[in-house]
Amino acid sequence: HSIKPRNPALWEHIKTTWERDATLPVFFKNFEVSRVSFLLRKDVMKWHEALTEREPFGIFTRRWSDGNTRVLTMAIFAKPEWILMKNHPGYRHGKECAEHILEQD
Repeated sequence: HSIKPRNPALWEHIKTTWERDATLPVFFKNFEVSRVSFLLRKDVMKWHEALTEREPFGIFTRRWSDGNTRVLTMAIFAKPEWILMKNHPGYRHGKECAEHILEQD
């Protein structure tokens, strides 16, 4: 592939989280501020179209959420200084989520 992420540190965090935990990190969505002009950029819109309208239809075949796709989008297209965030262990569901939270305490 010819993708060169604009945010190598975030991309590495995504890669490491995927390899270690088989999950993608997400942004906490309880509070998020996004610049609409960034999301409407042609390259960003083309990426989102590729996720939903072209094979392998990543958002459907991988069951990625808006949180997963937002982290990927920011790693690929946003400069590091454009993002203010905390590390997040990734999405977990049900019992596995509670166990992971207890491990971190």
